[in-house]
Amino acid sequence: MAVQTHVAYSGTFKGAAIFAGNAYYCAEGSLAFALTRCMVALSAAQVPVASLVSTTRYWAMQGWIDNTANLINAKVYLFSGVLDQTVRQPAMDALRDYYLNFVTPANVVYNNQVMAGHSWVSLLGPNLCEVQQSPYINNCNLDVQQTFLSLFYGTLQPKQTGQLSGQFLAIDQAEFLEDRNPVVHGLDNNAWVYVPAACSRGELCKVHVAYHGCNMSFQKIGDQFVRRSGLNEWADTNNLIVLYPQIFPSLTEPVNGQGCWDWWGYDDADYAKKSGRQLLMTKRMVDRITSGYAPVAAPQNVAIAATSPYAIKLSWNAVSGARGYNVYRNNVLANSSPLVSPNYRDSGLAANATYVYTVRAIASNGNQGPASEPVVATTR
Repeated sequence: MAVQTHVAYSGTFKGAAIFAGNAYYCAEGSLAFALTRCMVALSAAQVPVASLVSTTRYWAMQGWIDNTANLINAKVYLFSGVLDQTVRQPAMDALRDYYLNFVTPANVVYNNQVMAGHSWVSLLGPNLCEVQQSPYINNCNLDVQQTFLSLFYGTLQPKQTGQLSGQFLAIDQAEFLEDRNPVVHGLDNNAWVYVPAACSRGELCKVHVAYHGCNMSFQKIGDQFVRRSGLNEWADTNNLIVLYPQIFPSLTEPVNGQGCWDWWGYDDADYAKKSGRQLLMTKRMVDRITSGYAPVAAPQNVAIAATSPYAIKLSWNAVSGARGYNVYRNNVLANSSPLVSPNYRDSGLAANATYVYTVRAIASNGNQGPASEPVVATTR
């Protein structure tokens, strides 16, 4: 997904770090291609790099993706574990060859020497380097985050070795979809974002997007990737906001039981273009963040004001600086549009049923603040 985002929106994203990936549009909309030449190719020659390069140039000419001239000065970091049996090294070799058609060769760094299994590599990983198992975060005694962040941003300040200064906030992914229905498109309700304290104070900050791999979504491994990626510690001292979009694994339509990003067309035939639903959602979230982070506090004293057999009324204290509020019932957005007043009547419920509610304030620029403490209510 990082490759798709980088190539499709190369005017916005200036670099990419890819662990166990494949060439842009490698699957060409085919699950069979995705599972074969894009993952277990025996040689890079099995991947039609020249054809994919031609497709990329044509799509750029049509305006379906950004101008490929943006890629000339991009910075690219590639990591492929020697022991990776899921996305084997020839597939990553093909990705390197693909990028070399667009990116200045000196800007492409390829690490394919580490005895690592299929994983995201981080010093905070709970797995040994060579294993290939959940949560797919392996400690190989390498700070690869320092390597690729330095490639992107230049000399870094020392990373945070104590408690992080910032906060992890939830972002409602539904707000960035046309139909506001993430799950039917294989997306979770919430993304997560790490905001260092300096960025909360209004200092100039950059935005870094971190996509989890298959079987690494919040629904699969909780917040392990969000907190153990190795990115937050560097972000904390270098004014980087880190966005963690999230997939929802599903055995129904769209079938995506492992919780992978759409890189073969399971939800959207235009998945690799700027109009691709998951790509466009990420771009919209980045645009919102870069419009200026405006912090608001979590609503306090959320209380159940009244109950009936089919409705529950909530109230809470007004939040300074909030332009509105969203109420979440069992982690799903309950209100159809932002609330102006600090109260809400949730109707159409089942009788004698229990629900859990949280409330989030909406800042002046549309960003949501942290959730309130949950409250539990039961209809009569």
